[in-house]
Amino acid sequence: MSLEYDCVQGSILGPKLFSLYIKNVCNHVNGNFITSYADDSYVMVLGESVGELQENLKNCLREHLLFLKEQGMVTNLSKTEAVIFNTNKHHQIEDFTLAIDGETFKTNNQMKILGVTFDKKMTWTPHVDSVVKKS
Repeated sequence: MSLEYDCVQGSILGPKLFSLYIKNVCNHVNGNFITSYADDSYVMVLGESVGELQENLKNCLREHLLFLKEQGMVTNLSKTEAVIFNTNKHHQIEDFTLAIDGETFKTNNQMKILGVTFDKKMTWTPHVDSVVKKS
């Protein structure tokens, strides 16, 4: 059996080949931050105001999605999440909706990152509550 474009899922070389394939993923986000683990990417943007934050996030995500598309990857925007992490107790940021390439998604109050749930205040309260409930 020959494979022209793929790697057998679960293979020993799969993770290394994938890492080589997307090694340039961090070079295109123009001063923003991106962290990838396997096929999950976390894009982090900063902004001095909510408007600047929204614009930076839209631009960065658009560039990231374009890069992935150019690499032959498909992004499921219905699984795309956004959380506005805000540690400033005196300035609350309201949730908002983003529209990218005809798809819309709303910011969430929390996000699970590598199995740990963070809320938008950067606390682990939702994660601790979940663990306590399960136990």
